[in-house]
Amino acid sequence: MSSNQEQGSLHSQASEGKRRQHGSQTAQRGVDQADDAKQQQHQELEHDGQVVQPEPIADDADSALGDEISVYTASVRESIYDFPERYGRTYHAYKEGRYSLPNDEVEMDRLDVHHHVILLAMQKQLFFAPLPADFSGRALDLATGTGIWPIDFACQFPNATVIGNDLSPTMPLIVPPNCHFYVDDIEADWTYSENEKFDFIHARFLAGAIADWPKLMAQSFEHLKPGGWVEFQDWNTWIYSQDGSLPPESALNRFHALTCGGRHAQGFNMRPGPHLEKWIQDAGFVDVEVTKVLLPLGSWPKAQQQKELGVFNLVQMMKGAEAVCLAVLPMLPPEAGGPWELEEIQVFLADIRKDMSNRKIHGVYDFWIVWARKPEA
Repeated sequence: MSSNQEQGSLHSQASEGKRRQHGSQTAQRGVDQADDAKQQQHQELEHDGQVVQPEPIADDADSALGDEISVYTASVRESIYDFPERYGRTYHAYKEGRYSLPNDEVEMDRLDVHHHVILLAMQKQLFFAPLPADFSGRALDLATGTGIWPIDFACQFPNATVIGNDLSPTMPLIVPPNCHFYVDDIEADWTYSENEKFDFIHARFLAGAIADWPKLMAQSFEHLKPGGWVEFQDWNTWIYSQDGSLPPESALNRFHALTCGGRHAQGFNMRPGPHLEKWIQDAGFVDVEVTKVLLPLGSWPKAQQQKELGVFNLVQMMKGAEAVCLAVLPMLPPEAGGPWELEEIQVFLADIRKDMSNRKIHGVYDFWIVWARKPEA
């Protein structure tokens, strides 16, 4: 098992209640006192006097080792679930602050609605990559959120091994036997071994969450088997209207300008969708395919399928607007109009939601699906 998985296994299989309520010793025997003194002197010089002294080991140390590890493991588990709270919302504890949105029940509900929105937009397909109908390889879902995508994928492909990872242990306890979850940071260096490479790597909804997209693509390429597939699905989170019905001075437009612009200024791309194709190509993938779908906001579309899509998108945006504002507006510098106080944000949110529900404003987002293959060796 890789160190990623070892670390994740300490924290995986998060409780459903939290989701709805995630060798030998080196002996220096046979060395005389003079050699010991020389070795100690050499080490102290080499490390500028910073020496980690070993604790004396009793004869029955092996029997106590398991208990000691259990104590530290329990402490790590507790720290992972000790979610910090801000403005009445909870956030991930592991690598606190790496991701800006909360991990509470409100956000988990929103992510599940978000999942439904994209399923509708993709004609109820989980992916567009040309995987075989009897796919039985290893699949990885990056930043899995509630775990709903890998669970659905594991049900569709019962002979596959499916792994989902995230900074928060927000996945359910009861999952298909071929589905496994780990707490991990996808922007850290991946340490999967050579025999743990994947046949399919999937990621979506990473807008505003990734600081180094080329690195993420490079790691995906490295840890994919030759001939394997990768698929990224993501937003251009800047809303627009095709008919000029979104006034520049509207609260809805200001919401996107302030939050998307603010998060962008923090070093996180809020419109990765249009760039996915180039990033994937630059990483070395071939047979790149691109699809863009339109996601309306609200019930204003005439066509029933687009209307349904717009309504569900409205639901998830209504749920998500507060979290997005709280993640960015209190941290805006003065030159960008910040920082905002909580009372100001609540007034702004009322105007934003009013615009979201206004059928005369025809807001649209672009959503991109890009899949590609790693060349054969």
